[in-house]
Amino acid sequence: MTLSSLILKAVLLGVLGALDSGRSTRACSVPDIRGKNGSEPRKVIKVNSGNNKRLPCWIKIIDPNQTLKYYWLKDNQTLSGGHQRTVRRSQFIIRYLRIRKAKKEDAGFYTCVVVSDCGESNHTIQLIVKEETKPQDFVSSYILMLMSEPICVNMIMVPGIQEHLLLS
Repeated sequence: MTLSSLILKAVLLGVLGALDSGRSTRACSVPDIRGKNGSEPRKVIKVNSGNNKRLPCWIKIIDPNQTLKYYWLKDNQTLSGGHQRTVRRSQFIIRYLRIRKAKKEDAGFYTCVVVSDCGESNHTIQLIVKEETKPQDFVSSYILMLMSEPICVNMIMVPGIQEHLLLS
């Protein structure tokens, strides 16, 4: 090989990527995590206590032959096994983490991590688990004195709604 052909080969390798084991040239790209259908990914997801929720990780496919590895973290600790599922949809691979019967302890920061030969991407979602509110939580009893006669009044108070009690 002459010096000029070596220089040309080095330039082509630099522009197009590294040689793979099959001796063909390919470009390398880091996985891209997006939201549903390519939108901005969600940063906060809320679920009522006791309900199920899926945390999505939409990975845009750039090279369908690229080998990807996936895993989830909760509060920076690796989650093992569990309820993970992968779905392929046209330009995306969707990686779900299922939370079953959400509890207060499930709240936290979940990170989807995708690793390829070219690098790594991640996206963090905050899961907020809301406690179920029962109607009796908003019932208050008051005893009023009207004309020297005690009256028991039950009021239902709903957050965000102002109620007035008028007696005539």
